[in-house]
Amino acid sequence: SQDAMMLASAGLGGAYYSNGHLVYRGRPAMQFRASNTSGGAPQMPAMPDTMPVVRVNLQTRVLDTLAYMKVPNTRTTMNTTEDGKLQPSIEINPLPVVDEWTVTPSGDIAIVRGRDYHVDWVSANGEKRASPKVAFDWKRMTDEDKIKLIDSVKAIRERQLAANPGQGQDIARAFGSAMGGGAGGGGAAPQVVMRFEMRGDGGGPGGPVRAPQVVAPNFTYVSPSELPDYQPAFFANSLRADADGRLWLSTIPTKPQPAGTVYDVLNAQGEAVERVLVPEGRSIVGFGPGGVVYLQSRADGKTILEAAKINP
Repeated sequence: SQDAMMLASAGLGGAYYSNGHLVYRGRPAMQFRASNTSGGAPQMPAMPDTMPVVRVNLQTRVLDTLAYMKVPNTRTTMNTTEDGKLQPSIEINPLPVVDEWTVTPSGDIAIVRGRDYHVDWVSANGEKRASPKVAFDWKRMTDEDKIKLIDSVKAIRERQLAANPGQGQDIARAFGSAMGGGAGGGGAAPQVVMRFEMRGDGGGPGGPVRAPQVVAPNFTYVSPSELPDYQPAFFANSLRADADGRLWLSTIPTKPQPAGTVYDVLNAQGEAVERVLVPEGRSIVGFGPGGVVYLQSRADGKTILEAAKINP
């Protein structure tokens, strides 16, 4: 039950049933500590930048760690404002180098490495192998490119906040609910899996429970020097397997291209065999055998499903 969030969240890879096993991305071991000062903000745990991919045998309940993968690492700290409220500070890296993973219909686990763009495989019987690097048009990022990217992301974020001024309070309510309190402005707080309480003046046991109030977070950005020297080939949550065991990886453009999303299609040997453009306004919702791809779009308030096909 402790892994329920990891199993249910598609953004974390979800869970797969394969050959009598449940395969999913493991959760981090997090430990929260209170500040030593009276009424101080709790220390947020340092989030690891790698996570395990695990497999549970549903008959024996034995859990195996199959591999480790690089994940986005958002740094969060908690500060106390002058009036005693808590304010999260969230540091954003807009261009992290990450790994991606999925399970193929044959039961193979595929982990695409973002550092050099190759596939590591773990077969259903636990054997491991690595494919050669995939040819990719890597784009070098100069110091000027990195500064421009950070400035661009800041501008986009400011426009989003201006268009949706309640967004910061929504995030504050999420933190407030986790800490047993809330944020100004009312409204229902989302359900979370953590809870904090402050007891007494010194946080000792037996004292009265105080629920801290959390205000809208402060967003910061990593230093441009922390961005990679080469633009990554893909972002997180960009990989899936089709019904024929091929891997579909949506890539980050390195040069001008037609509007839409470009997918590298890799075979069971980790080789790029197709490059497919999904037109703008359409998204992949599933696959069928023989190279069939199901697409979804919307027009005039209606959802449209289409079937396309690539070479089998």
